[in-house]
Amino acid sequence: SMAVAIEKSRLVSKIFFGVFWIAAVTPFFGQEFLPSVYEKLSSPLFALIDLVLILLGAWVIRSKKDWFILLSLVLITFVSTCILNDISILQYVNGMRLYIGFIFMIPIVRYFFAEPERKQRFIEKFDKALYIFLWIQVPCMSYQCFLYGAFDKVGGSLGWMMSGVITTLIYLVSFYLMLRRWNKDKSYFQNIKDNWILVFLLFPSYLNETKVAFVFLAMYFFFLVPIDRKFIKRMVYVVPTIFIVLIGAGYVYLSFVDT
Repeated sequence: SMAVAIEKSRLVSKIFFGVFWIAAVTPFFGQEFLPSVYEKLSSPLFALIDLVLILLGAWVIRSKKDWFILLSLVLITFVSTCILNDISILQYVNGMRLYIGFIFMIPIVRYFFAEPERKQRFIEKFDKALYIFLWIQVPCMSYQCFLYGAFDKVGGSLGWMMSGVITTLIYLVSFYLMLRRWNKDKSYFQNIKDNWILVFLLFPSYLNETKVAFVFLAMYFFFLVPIDRKFIKRMVYVVPTIFIVLIGAGYVYLSFVDT
């Protein structure tokens, strides 16, 4: 049964990361290089991805808590949509597609975290996938910016009109990886210097019209400051640095966007 468990976890992992990559890069390649095919296939493809996540989640779900979350979501949304607002079941099912995949992510992640060895393997793979995902945005967003200008079509590998989503993700992913690589024995600036590549990977977020990137940038450097006894002392040199970085980012942004 141990061998069966290992095989199962490998299969779950392969399916999960397969779905991750299909969802993460298909829109860009479809829209840019096979637009007519992508137009026909994108809806069924993403419906299939939702279905795979639902089946995967149902296969690994163990906890009563997860069932409770799932059933209460279905119940609350059904009552509020179909009964209170008199919306058809078909529209309800279509609207649920936005949330159901996320809800089934809970048991999937819980499954990966259930055993120390499985957890370790999953985190290593996930960190690597996220790092590659950040790198992919550099050519994708540069290409879109070059073709369409720095507007809403610069959504990176997630495709057109996803500029806000991709910008938010770039900051979240880079910040998460920075925290994972942070060395407590080194100074703030030494850590940033050692991981400068993660800061460099933020630059595509200035190739679209997402103004919130400036707020994210300030938050990014601010929240990396460890909150301990030296916090105030560190702030004295971190705040001016954030200010300088923001001015630099503003300059880059204005050279790409003529507004």
